Amino acid sequence: MPLTKGTPLSVKWTVTQGAKSNAKEFPKGKVCPAAPPSSIYDDLGSCGMLKEGHPYYRFNELGYRWVAHSEWTYTATFDWPASSDAIASVLHKKKNGYGSYSMDGMLLLEFEGLDTLATIYLNGAVLGTSDNMFNKYTFTVTGKLKERNNITIAFANPIVYGNDRQNDYPFKVPVTQFPNFLTASENPKAKWLPSPGGRNFVRKAQSDFGWDWGPALIGAGVWKPVHILALHAGRIDYVSPRQTFASDGSVTLQLVVGGQLRAACRTGPLAVEGILTPPGVKADKKHSMVTSEQVIGYDTSGAVCRGLEKLTGGYEQLFPTQTTLTFHLPKPTLWWPIGYSDTPGQLYRLEVRLRAGTASSMGYILDKQHKRVGIRKVRLIMDPLFDVSHGQSLDKWPACKPAIDWYRTMEPGMSFCDAYKKVRQEGSVWDNEKQQYCHDQGCCQSGDCNKCPPQLEQCTPSFKAETFYFEINGLPVWAKGANLIPFSSFHSSVTEKDMRRVLDAALEGNQNMLRVWGGGIYPVDFLYNWADENGVMLWQEFMFACGMYPTTKEFLGSVAEEVRQQAKRLTHHASVVVWGGNNENESAMTWFPEIAANYATYVTDYVDLYLGVILEELRKITGPSTVFVDSSPSNGPLTDEPKRYRKSWGDAWDPNRGDVHFYNYVMDCLDVTLYPRAKFISEFGFQSLPSLLTYFEGATDPSHGSRDFHIASHFAYYRQRHVGGNSEMIRLSGAHFIVPTSQQTLPRRLSDAATDTNGTSAPAPPVPRSPHTVNMTAWLADADPSHILREYRKYFNDSSVGLSVANATETEEEKELVTDFEPEAISRAINNAEVDDFDKFVYLTQLEQGRCYDAAVRHWRRIKADWDARTMGVLYWQLNDVWQGPSWSSLEYGGRWKLLHHMAQRFFAPLMVTVSFNTDADLLEVFAVSDIPLPVYRGTLTVQAIRYSDGTYIYKEVKSDIALGALTSMLLLRTKVSQVLQSTWWDPAHLFTTSCSVTECFLRFIITFPDQPAYVGGKKASEGPRGGTQ
Repeated sequence: MPLTKGTPLSVKWTVTQGAKSNAKEFPKGKVCPAAPPSSIYDDLGSCGMLKEGHPYYRFNELGYRWVAHSEWTYTATFDWPASSDAIASVLHKKKNGYGSYSMDGMLLLEFEGLDTLATIYLNGAVLGTSDNMFNKYTFTVTGKLKERNNITIAFANPIVYGNDRQNDYPFKVPVTQFPNFLTASENPKAKWLPSPGGRNFVRKAQSDFGWDWGPALIGAGVWKPVHILALHAGRIDYVSPRQTFASDGSVTLQLVVGGQLRAACRTGPLAVEGILTPPGVKADKKHSMVTSEQVIGYDTSGAVCRGLEKLTGGYEQLFPTQTTLTFHLPKPTLWWPIGYSDTPGQLYRLEVRLRAGTASSMGYILDKQHKRVGIRKVRLIMDPLFDVSHGQSLDKWPACKPAIDWYRTMEPGMSFCDAYKKVRQEGSVWDNEKQQYCHDQGCCQSGDCNKCPPQLEQCTPSFKAETFYFEINGLPVWAKGANLIPFSSFHSSVTEKDMRRVLDAALEGNQNMLRVWGGGIYPVDFLYNWADENGVMLWQEFMFACGMYPTTKEFLGSVAEEVRQQAKRLTHHASVVVWGGNNENESAMTWFPEIAANYATYVTDYVDLYLGVILEELRKITGPSTVFVDSSPSNGPLTDEPKRYRKSWGDAWDPNRGDVHFYNYVMDCLDVTLYPRAKFISEFGFQSLPSLLTYFEGATDPSHGSRDFHIASHFAYYRQRHVGGNSEMIRLSGAHFIVPTSQQTLPRRLSDAATDTNGTSAPAPPVPRSPHTVNMTAWLADADPSHILREYRKYFNDSSVGLSVANATETEEEKELVTDFEPEAISRAINNAEVDDFDKFVYLTQLEQGRCYDAAVRHWRRIKADWDARTMGVLYWQLNDVWQGPSWSSLEYGGRWKLLHHMAQRFFAPLMVTVSFNTDADLLEVFAVSDIPLPVYRGTLTVQAIRYSDGTYIYKEVKSDIALGALTSMLLLRTKVSQVLQSTWWDPAHLFTTSCSVTECFLRFIITFPDQPAYVGGKKASEGPRGGTQ
């Protein structure tokens, strides 16, 4: 029975400021109604205590700092009935049978989630404490409930707690601190103020303390439901499937059923039984498969009961038990990821029951759980890429050394091995006879055309390069997807509709994997059910990110319980194909000087936490075959035999092994030679701005547009949490487009240093503008970059809506920002022309971001067939936003698509055409990439040159009867750029002579396979005519 929303009891929740807090914004003695599950921000907003509106609005994060710095106390009062019938009624229990209640029943008070540090009182007596936002806390309250009851939950301040624990720790436990304004009152003259340094000591969503894409809104409260539960003899705790695949295709499915029993000192057996129903089959006796029940025995001597009384002061406790049910499936229906079967996401329905009695004396059902399980075999493949241990000899590759020498002649000072890498990256081959790179289609037919070997003995590292990809049911899967961050800073307010909008967009974007990032929260069951049903794989991380963590006995104990609870909750989900220990914490060992000075200590703590506790507790629940990587990025395990996980130490960003995170904000993002030839890219990205319409939906409004909508405004500066991000977007867009003049430069203090690929501060010279830079209007002549303002006016059905200078006023928070944080930012009114320029700039950042991702992903998908690369997955950073601000996302806050997400539909398409385009070498290569697990035939490639100015088709070439193997990448066409841009061709009606430059024309490549499988593309086709992609 819930004590939160939906309870049948008369429960009254209130919230007051804690005894140690005295924020002037919350009057002393004030009592606000509360409505858990909720955040303190939700409840204060409903009470009228957040005077300036929603915390996301303009500078309210700054104005509401007092909320994060205060302590809060929640109170619930409720009446409890005296008779068993009345209790059974409010608990929705029958008098007899399943879930029955009697006066000797056991009552539990269960808190599914408390945020975070709380002392819990029942009727004035301490019931217990909580120290972990992610953990469920259960207390026995049998005999403790009265006619009138009071639950009080006093929340301590996590900022103070974290800092105190760090100060008391014997050495520094460093952690990244992201820019925000939370501690502005302590140092009002600071430009960027770091988040509290003790966040890693608090088991709470780390992004609540601020990140480089979101605000610092450190909440408190009862963020998940509260229940009173009644047990007769016990309950089912979890169900963990273990699958063994035989060579004949049959599967033995073992279900490890964990239970919690109260009957340690009672007599009488219990039985566990399971009913498994195949996909698409009705659950009836004829078709269902029923196991023989397993009997759970008791200690009838009473010794255990007497021991419990001594240990717990007479309060009865639950104790764990475990049994195994076994099914044999001769011809199982397998669970497949989307795109790899015409029926992805196939799930068996499972009902597990806890009964009184045995088969010969079957009693009533005490508890039951319904699950859906998928039958699939998951492996992480990390095989050596090369058989040779020291590379191959140069004399066996006669074209290799001349090509290397050519590069060293062209670029004096280049080392031999750097030149070798250049040759390996070059898309064309070397012609020994002509002593130059061969650009002609079909040229250089002799054996001398070979380039360099995948490994060269002079340039081979001391280790072997390895693959890194996921194999599902024996089939290699190319992972296409993104990273998922929290849906909101206010976790309890997120609805299933909110989540579905984001998740369905990922599906429409041809994604088959999402990485649940380790700096937020463990999502609710809805997300995992959705992923199971739709065949979307999940990379599930534990919630540790960007820093080191303490290893006290209390901290490790709390983490161990966290791992056990999450593993029990998620172990049956087929979509969870890999568990990750943390986000970038191995990498972070190179970020802090404290670690360099005492490296061995931090390595020991790392191993104790992620291998000694997290991995150990995880596999106790999920089984020894669970795929686990201790960090991302990492080199993966050196060995992963049962109970012998040994970490492969080294450069965590090494593209030769494991997964890689890649960020470089000073590169030309369209130059694909600058991207690492990594095996699996689990993060990469570039920033863009959200649309004005999204800003208008909660972040600002038209009356402030004349103050906010300029890249150098206080608002734009304030919403940007990635240091130097605005200047990086100006540079990035300006490399290929003409940025509106008013948005081209920032005041000096706003142009913070960019970051290098390792996340550290580095000077950021402007990216030289490409010689092919064109005006935005030349790219889309029919697009009006002011469309968003018109859309906004249409949205409100008011043509008069505009950005009025007269209505703009400066809030107290903005004045503080102006005077103390960034006086160089624009403080004058912004004219309408500049606002229009900002709207154009928003559009350009999204266009450039999409083109960057498009270039990178197409490149990585193409080189999956290159044996020195074998790239097998890209999860871009990031799918969604936590608020309305600049970020790396493809979906704006609320789910609106950026241009990037539209482009993702194409660069993640199951069939894709990709191009290597080198004007300096006069070389054009066209490749086809297939993620379809079957070959396709009768394909047609069409190459078109189209003039920007009028859309005229000035060149066309068609290649027919293309056959493409399963899961492959293949070169289809090699030609000269000049041949495409300056040539003559004809059709029956016209003769065309082209004369076009790369700034005047663009090329379109379309490949079609009329016989491709109907299921390709997922549930929602995204590529125009069936079988076509471009």
